Amino acid sequence: MILLRLVLFFVNADFPLQEEMYVFLNLAGVPVIVLYAIWPRKHLVGAGFMEDFILSLRIAALYGVIMSVFGYFYYTQVHLDFFANKQEEIIELRLTDASAPDRATVTDEVTSFFSVRNFALIALLIYIFLSIFYAILFSALKRLIIRVKSA
Repeated sequence: MILLRLVLFFVNADFPLQEEMYVFLNLAGVPVIVLYAIWPRKHLVGAGFMEDFILSLRIAALYGVIMSVFGYFYYTQVHLDFFANKQEEIIELRLTDASAPDRATVTDEVTSFFSVRNFALIALLIYIFLSIFYAILFSALKRLIIRVKSA
């Protein structure tokens, strides 16, 4: 996913919904990684729920940390104008509202909340939440499937 992001940037690829599709692919990677982590292999045959849960959570959370850190560095070192452009779009959209305060206040609000640091933190929290959710879900489903097959 990191390589895909860098290649798209350096070949100057710009197509509709590119950012949204990249975010979707990143988040779709979490259940795939969790499934791969607990996929039945010889050394995991006798693993219980907690072993599967911890293994899959550790791997998926590591993926989330790596992607969050990459996102932070990508937007602070590579694609420098992305957040500035998005902030300006949000400011202009907010200023079209009749009840909006003056431009300086709106700019301060938008730049303080919609920042790279906040983006990376929110992304990390989402990755951790998804890692926990899918680790529990797939570990439980694996137990259920094993129980049905042995019955």
